[in-house]
Formats: sequence, structure tokens, C-alpha cells
Amino acid sequence: MNYISKEEFTFFEEKAKEDSSIQTFQIDEEAFLYLNFNETPQPSLRELEKMVKEIQVAEVNEEEEEKETDQQPDMLQDRGQWDLSGDIIDCFRRYSSELSPEEQEEIIKGIEEGMTD
Repeated sequence: MNYISKEEFTFFEEKAKEDSSIQTFQIDEEAFLYLNFNETPQPSLRELEKMVKEIQVAEVNEEEEEKETDQQPDMLQDRGQWDLSGDIIDCFRRYSSELSPEEQEEIIKGIEEGMTD
């Protein structure tokens, strides 16, 4: 985040129309004072999609490893025994391989809509 002059803001506002990675916004001094810079930002839709793809790749690797090793019973099959500590993103990362694609989509939509922990 950078503080810029009005002329620079106009310049970047025009560039933002061409480049989606550039974001501009105006905020008054009082609102700026109340911003929480320690808050962990919620992941964007692109970040969530990337996480799901990474998990799917990990699932394929896990399946290959399981074929090579002895079959061990998965103690986490019982959802009542899942460790739900941490925030929703932590739990999603931890157990997404146990969820159906529909359940994954439902959780992602909930996160996008501001579902709380």
C-alpha cells in the first residue's frame, strides 16, 4: 500500500482499467486510522480455486503412495472425530480430501460470501 498524490492516483486509475493487478482506492484519514493491518485477509476466488487444485494433485499422489504401501484403515473417516481447530481455511485444507466435490464447492461459496469461523 502506498500513499500517492492526486495526479499519481489519476494515472494509476487509468492504468487499472488496462491491468487488473493494479487496484486503487481512496480513503479518508479517519477511516485509515481504523484499518486493521493485522487482520488476515480472506482468500480470493482464484486463491481458493488454486488451493482446491493443489489438493486434488496431492490426492493423486496419496493414492499412488497407498498402492505401494500396506492398506491402513483411515481413522479420520468418522467425521465426528475430525480436529476442527483453527479457522475454516485450515480445516478445509486438512479435510478437503475427505469431502465430495459438492461439499468442497459449498464450503468455497460460503467462504466467498463471508461465512465466519
